Amino acid sequence: MGAFSASTMVAAGTVVKASKESFTDAFEPLTDTSSSVITRLVLFPVQTTMVDVRDAAAEVSIQGGGKLTIPEDGLVVRSTGMPPDGPVEVQVAYVAPALADEGMSPVPMQVGEDPLKSYGMVEATIMAGDEEVDVVEGMNLELELPAAMDDPMEVPLWYYDEDRGIWVQEGAPPATAIATAPICPTSPGGTSTR
Repeated sequence: MGAFSASTMVAAGTVVKASKESFTDAFEPLTDTSSSVITRLVLFPVQTTMVDVRDAAAEVSIQGGGKLTIPEDGLVVRSTGMPPDGPVEVQVAYVAPALADEGMSPVPMQVGEDPLKSYGMVEATIMAGDEEVDVVEGMNLELELPAAMDDPMEVPLWYYDEDRGIWVQEGAPPATAIATAPICPTSPGGTSTR
């Protein structure tokens, strides 16, 4: 947890970002344009795992009992459009629903004026050395998070647009009996809820 203060005028729509190595980034859009702004930012530890998806799919265990499955040959290096030539580094942070609901989230948990209900939040970033990696078009990563018995069978999938400081809804993928929801290839590395 940290605090940010601005001693000069802040334009409405400004998004504050806090970063620390081995932790998630935290974001807070500022709407108060007074001369002094104080906000609370929460960063979560990132779990790092090396996997090789050139010959087989790979599963990455996620704190809290979930997993992220990456399909065989399902990744490309963003700068080249080619598959990675070796193992990739998967960086994952998990925010349990109870923490998000208590305000302990790296991003604000509201859409406009309405609170956003979290069924778990994951930030996943995949790197090949220093190069960013994308999901191959037409393929999906699969994200499984534990679900409570009273969770709905369908929940919308959201990602946080870091540049605009807002949540964007991707759709409502069906939750299966084991509460699986795909991470859409249009927002790899983004923060989503389930």
